[in-house]
Amino acid sequence: METILICLVISEPPVLVEELTSLEVVKGSTAVFACKVAGSALFKVTWLKNKKLIKSSPKYWISTDGQNVGLEIQDCEPEDVGTYQCVVNNEVGSFKLFSLLVPPAFVKKIENVSTVLGDCKVTGSAPLTTSWFHNGQEIKSGPNYIISCDEYTCKLRVPSIKMSDSGKYTCKAVNAAGTSETSASMNVTGQ
Repeated sequence: METILICLVISEPPVLVEELTSLEVVKGSTAVFACKVAGSALFKVTWLKNKKLIKSSPKYWISTDGQNVGLEIQDCEPEDVGTYQCVVNNEVGSFKLFSLLVPPAFVKKIENVSTVLGDCKVTGSAPLTTSWFHNGQEIKSGPNYIISCDEYTCKLRVPSIKMSDSGKYTCKAVNAAGTSETSASMNVTGQ
């Protein structure tokens, strides 16, 4: 009688054990994304920022140590804001993780003025929605106000200033991760 030994190897697709979390970091600091995966070894890990491939460099440090997967972003700047994606796969399957929805923050705030209002600049993960308010009431573009947002710069112009235009003006930015506001007052005095 002859004995034949057969080795059966069951491969498992990668699965998430510990999720990525969104981060909010201070300019100039290091952001660290880390997660834990399980499944058959020999994972291939790919990182993307806003759907574009990230390669290991002095700016981006990519690590894969068994079940631990990580990305370090050195010296964070406003340009580093975005949606980061980690794709883990092996010969059996794959999964994707998303992270870093950054709440809006105004990097240039509006200032108190006595005439036409200026600009403000906001950062945060897309999509961002901005709204303007005068004394707590939302205002829209029209004959009394000219409102524009281009990229991350928001502008409010008051083409024909009246006494009733005095008051507090607020620009509010909202995304899935949170809300931020900047306010300034305009004081209109009689001639």
